[in-house]
Amino acid sequence: MEDKITIRDIFWKFLKIGSFSFGGVYSMLAFFERELVEKEKWLTREEFVESVTIGQMTPGAPIVNTGICIGYKLKRIKGAFATTFGQSFTGSLLAILLALFYVKSKSNVLLISVMKGVGAAVIGLLLSIIFKMAKTTI
Repeated sequence: MEDKITIRDIFWKFLKIGSFSFGGVYSMLAFFERELVEKEKWLTREEFVESVTIGQMTPGAPIVNTGICIGYKLKRIKGAFATTFGQSFTGSLLAILLALFYVKSKSNVLLISVMKGVGAAVIGLLLSIIFKMAKTTI
């Protein structure tokens, strides 16, 4: 089966996964499994579990590492690059577009107010996490 899979197939599949899966590592892993094991049958369930295990053990973002492991298994180095670029393309493009928008609009009074509110919300979320973690560890 691996011989019939092209680098383009891998790139597009991981672009889809990177673009349409939300909710963190575990929801993305479910999407990986559905697309790669059940739908495309590019991997057996055992190969998928092995890739997830290696992805978790390797330093770095586990979901990216899992994608790299799968890409390498399918098409070696070219497959690893295809999964990495496919998986990260949409997020990178959105970050660049938002940065360009911010640079052009940073003097906008409404945007300044929104960013102050977002900053306050982030601080509140971080403090909430710190307090919850402190309660369970102290």
